[in-house]
Amino acid sequence: MCLQVPTPRPRSPELAPPQDNDAYYRPCPHCNSPNDFNWVCPQPIIDPSVDIARASLLTGGSPPGHAVCGSCEHLHAIGAPSTSRCNFCLKTFCGLVSPQRCHAKRVREAKPALLEGLSDLIVTPEAYQAFGVNTVEWEYLLDYLRDQGIGPKHIYVAVSGALVNSLL
Repeated sequence: MCLQVPTPRPRSPELAPPQDNDAYYRPCPHCNSPNDFNWVCPQPIIDPSVDIARASLLTGGSPPGHAVCGSCEHLHAIGAPSTSRCNFCLKTFCGLVSPQRCHAKRVREAKPALLEGLSDLIVTPEAYQAFGVNTVEWEYLLDYLRDQGIGPKHIYVAVSGALVNSLL
């Protein structure tokens, strides 16, 4: 009895990355040189129509050195001269698409990053260290905030308002 071995099938072709260019980030206004802003992006986004294998997928988070504008939601280079960032909520703003709209919000409109409520303040080591590890004063602050029904944002607004008034 003879056992017949079938002829091998041809190799499967290599899987190519998806060719749907809508699934990739496009270069921001600073990525291509020369540009209208005379600033060179240190981490340019690869155009998927040029090199799809190195292009950044939309599902992979923002490409290195880039962020989504907190106002217009367009992608922009973080280090660009037109970019601004709110030190309170840590959102960045492109300043390009709508110059009168793409900028850091006013202090009263900002939402603090990682300091939404009193419980966030309690677990933030920097806040405790600001008191020089003085537990008595720290507890006075927490009791005051709890009794008044206010949170960390109110502290920031009061301090920044006092600072602005002292500069006028």
